[in-house]
Amino acid sequence: MRVRQLAGHLQIVRPHIRRLLPARLHHIAGHAGRWLVRRIEARMSDAPIALPALLSGPSPMNSDDGKPFSIAIVGESLLAGGAERQMVNLARELAARNHRVLLLTLRSEEGPQLRFFLDEVAGRENLVVRNAMPVASATRHLIEASGGDSFDALRRSLSWAPFDVISDIIRLVAELYLARADVVHGFQDAPGIGGAFAALALGTPRIIVSGRNLHPEHFSHGRPYMRPAYRALAEHRSVMLVNNSTAGARSYAEWLDLEEGAIRVVRNGISRKAFAVASAEEIGAFRRKLGLLPGEFLVGGMFRLQAEKRPLLWLEAAIGIHHRMPNTRFVIFGDGTMRRQILKAATHAGFRDRLLMPGNTSEARVAIAALDVLLLTSSLEGTPNVVLEAGSIGVPIVATDAGGTAEAMIDGQMGLLVREDGVGKEGLTAGLTEAVVSVLAGNISLDRAATVGPNFVNTYFGIERMVEETMALYQGPSA
Repeated sequence: MRVRQLAGHLQIVRPHIRRLLPARLHHIAGHAGRWLVRRIEARMSDAPIALPALLSGPSPMNSDDGKPFSIAIVGESLLAGGAERQMVNLARELAARNHRVLLLTLRSEEGPQLRFFLDEVAGRENLVVRNAMPVASATRHLIEASGGDSFDALRRSLSWAPFDVISDIIRLVAELYLARADVVHGFQDAPGIGGAFAALALGTPRIIVSGRNLHPEHFSHGRPYMRPAYRALAEHRSVMLVNNSTAGARSYAEWLDLEEGAIRVVRNGISRKAFAVASAEEIGAFRRKLGLLPGEFLVGGMFRLQAEKRPLLWLEAAIGIHHRMPNTRFVIFGDGTMRRQILKAATHAGFRDRLLMPGNTSEARVAIAALDVLLLTSSLEGTPNVVLEAGSIGVPIVATDAGGTAEAMIDGQMGLLVREDGVGKEGLTAGLTEAVVSVLAGNISLDRAATVGPNFVNTYFGIERMVEETMALYQGPSA
């Protein structure tokens, strides 16, 4: 138990320690901290997962205006990422349909970068957005509401979990106890698991846990408790596991030893209004702001600067493209722990003057429309929003066939998928380079991409469809 508590405490203090270090060490420190936590937890014997004890006590008044919420959506933060974009999209659309929605996060108060999407949801009718209360406040509220014995029983029933996970579940129990939501919908692994166990402690009748990629052991955030926790949730009649791609659903099902089809697929939703085609004037002004000259091509990416996006592979492909087509400039929109590493590699290659890195942008619609080719080089993907966004406005795409990317585009018509099985790193770089050069040379019909892409995205990834399918999960019979 002491070892489990140590790992949990390390997980809590890790981001605070990272912030005290120089920026050049953030990437290394982040990976080292996650590695240490996983190693400590992996040495412990698997504790049996117990369902949380039901919290007793009177039904409280809601903390805002006395009315219960219909739906509580739980996520890690509001940073500039694809899962967060879909979480925000869903919350806004549900609120617009007169559902009372609580959008609850666990980490948004830890830094301004974790509140990137806040302006898109703040102040909207039927939508309340807040970060979960601290664990000390949550503990006090729950003891006052349900009594010390009931709270102690809840905490004992969570003894299988690492210390930081217990803290997050207690925070969520307190928030959901006040919210009295009929549905709890968790996005991503840690907040999805935490939200589900918190909802079970309150007897919530409908609980959705939404995976947004391949299963977590592919990533540095994956932790040993997640697999047994997911398996326990999968067996509960109130819980439904979903994913946003067929590849992701299959990955989780195989990992959890579940039958094919046990994890439902609800594909991402792109708003036609939010991604209306930019005008020639908007595009021209944006390209001039980036410093492009008339006649220059622009190849761009929009992704977090993290290992699974393979930004260094992106850079190597960009260098190869420039050697073939010198009148090409390159831009990466996004931020992350690998930023300094990418800039250093570009400088070392003598490529820094061809690469623009403006960080995150609030003008995604115009930024993508300003590209001649969108380039994505991920090793792991669920459903990449940026591919859908580019496709929805007819921008050609070149992407690796990672995860659900092949489900998000029509190869040969919306752009080109580059398969990497057996080709090795040099072969993959060459394949990406050749694909982009081929598109820039006109071997993919831009007129066809401008027609096929929007039709495909609107048909299979429209936001109205996503909301309707999600509502069907909320309203359907328990499994």
